[in-house]
Amino acid sequence: MSEIVGGVFTSHVPGIGAAIAKGLQQDPYWKPFFDGFAPVHRFLEREKPDVAVVFYNDHGLNFFLDKMPTFAIGAAADYRHEDEGWGIGGFKPFAGHPALSWHIIEQVVGDEFDPVTCQSMLVDHGVCVPFELCWPDAEAFAQELERGTEATPRPQRALGDRALHAVLAGGELDDLRRLAITDGADDDGGRGDERHGGNLAHSPMRAQGTHSALSS
Repeated sequence: MSEIVGGVFTSHVPGIGAAIAKGLQQDPYWKPFFDGFAPVHRFLEREKPDVAVVFYNDHGLNFFLDKMPTFAIGAAADYRHEDEGWGIGGFKPFAGHPALSWHIIEQVVGDEFDPVTCQSMLVDHGVCVPFELCWPDAEAFAQELERGTEATPRPQRALGDRALHAVLAGGELDDLRRLAITDGADDDGGRGDERHGGNLAHSPMRAQGTHSALSS
């Protein structure tokens, strides 16, 4: 049976990525911040998810203000990092899971959403920083769901809800254990305020251990 083992919510500000790229995790200024992720590391080591479903916002690599979809779903075989102007480099590529991608796409289209589907997609610090903070040694597949931060709160929350229902209703993919990661940025300026759906407060993920990483 399909299972969502938990959810992780974190900042993705570029300064964190720069600190990682420069190896400053033990620097006195940064050490307390990075040490705070030790419970998340233990949680992921214990649960060993097969796939990470990542909700994030693109920063101009794939879309820009003149052409900005409300939602886009990655269906790529891999997701390669590119620097969008912050000078952050060195992040590893992530393997995609096209079968899960198309399953989610078909499910949300059946629910009358109309996402852009991306069979090639670059990723920036919005994806790479959360991975490096929470799961630096990840060997799992990644599934990307990008949402334009200009979207109104209701459709953002609704798509997140339906996408996670699709993950649970995995059909032939039911042997996968999934983890949901969000970068914490939404239309409220990145605070992840539950009033705006940034924490997917009403999704099935909450009932399946959303906060278990923090209580480990």
